[in-house]
Amino acid sequence: MTILWAGIQNFNISRFALVLFVSISGFSSISQANPVRATWVFERLFYSEAYVYNLCGQNAYRLLEQLSQQGIDLRDTYAIQITNSGYSNFGRVRAYEVRESGALIRPGQTDVSRGRLQNHPGPRSWEFHVVVEHDGFIFDFDFQNAPTILETDQYLDRNFGPSTSDRKDYNFYRIPAFDYLRNFLNE
Repeated sequence: MTILWAGIQNFNISRFALVLFVSISGFSSISQANPVRATWVFERLFYSEAYVYNLCGQNAYRLLEQLSQQGIDLRDTYAIQITNSGYSNFGRVRAYEVRESGALIRPGQTDVSRGRLQNHPGPRSWEFHVVVEHDGFIFDFDFQNAPTILETDQYLDRNFGPSTSDRKDYNFYRIPAFDYLRNFLNE
């Protein structure tokens, strides 16, 4: 903002236009930096000891905690708890592309194996599932074998079925990140 005013005070039109362009492009890069930084935090945690198998609520908490510590704005960030209130899938949440739930990957078949035996993503059912939604993108430690971030609708289609009838009994509870961080340890 200070640079912009300096351009106006000098009344140099070309300098003003340049400063205005730099200022506007600077604002857009600030708004785009947030998902990039969140992605970096997610990727770093995905392969670390922070990930705990079958504790999605705790994994979501750790991601939100790390995003907060990195100074990332959490106003448009939610923990989403997914449950099944009906009788489909015996009242369980059925996901289709869950981390290491499919057939065994043969050594040399993929570079994702990271030097150990690993399974392809595959189907799994849970009593419930928790993911993080940040700026319209889903961060799920249990989706795929590598950090995969998708827009919310794409994620729902790929992991829970492409039609709303596949998830007609599912409930999606959006919990603001600040509330989830404050209340997670009390539940």
